[in-house]
Amino acid sequence: MLRAGGWGPAIGEDGTVYISGSLYNEITLKRDDYLYAINPDGSFKWRFPVPRHVAPPTVGSDGNIYFGAYYTVYAVDPNGNLKWKVTAAKKSTPGSKGTDAWILASLAIDNKGIAYL
Repeated sequence: MLRAGGWGPAIGEDGTVYISGSLYNEITLKRDDYLYAINPDGSFKWRFPVPRHVAPPTVGSDGNIYFGAYYTVYAVDPNGNLKWKVTAAKKSTPGSKGTDAWILASLAIDNKGIAYL
């Protein structure tokens, strides 16, 4: 069963729809998180796997798709290939004074391609 992440989709210049979501197996109770690309005609284009908790995607002026997932920010090209990823925060360890900082918001991309969270 596909469960959308409850976030709004992003739409590429060619009409491709990008949405975050999870595939959930109700028998094994295992969840796999993905960024999905759907063609303008509604057919499946590709999916990009991430560890968990996919935030809503944003399409940059360069056509790349930017999104956060768990503690990492990703850039994926329109064909579903990883361009880069950056770990933005790390999970705190027991007894530390740090806090968890999951990336759950969409990114803003300026006209120079700089991503803001």
